[in-house]
Amino acid sequence: MQEYGYLYSVYAIPNCILPLIGGFLLDQMGTRKALLLFTVLICIGQGIFTLGGYHKNFKLMLIGRVIFGIGCENMYVGQSAIISEWFINYELPLAISMISSIPLIGSFMNGAITPKVFIETNNLGSAFEVGFGLCLCSLALVIFLTCLDYKTCKHDERLLQELQREKKKQEKAEMEEMNKKRSVKFDT
Repeated sequence: MQEYGYLYSVYAIPNCILPLIGGFLLDQMGTRKALLLFTVLICIGQGIFTLGGYHKNFKLMLIGRVIFGIGCENMYVGQSAIISEWFINYELPLAISMISSIPLIGSFMNGAITPKVFIETNNLGSAFEVGFGLCLCSLALVIFLTCLDYKTCKHDERLLQELQREKKKQEKAEMEEMNKKRSVKFDT
């Protein structure tokens, strides 16, 4: 039972400080790249953890949990950052509550499915493979999200440039109108 506690501890202890580093990485790398990095770390960590389960190697499982934890808690920081860019005012609390509850739903599903898989296969690796599959699905969704965010940013940049051009045209037209009015006053 003590070994089970180690699996959680190596996940939790580094994450008392690592989200601060994750926030710095988000600022330096950008949200999209950092989210991809954190999700890849999650997948690598769960993959190593799964291999440890197949080989019944507890040290390998611990290493996988450390890497998984580094990616996981930093991922939450990245999700919060991208959510705050996409949602405003009254939409933001619902979006934040969703990014808080979806991982809990995943944990619940993992807790419900993994023991059943272990009972059927009598193999830890097979049971942990369920979590690895969910991590790969998460990676696919993050890739989709980063592509969507990139396209949205490009669209917003083009829209902003168009609005700025329209504003300059309007200002120019207003200046020309004011100059016409001035010249009419001086002519009369």
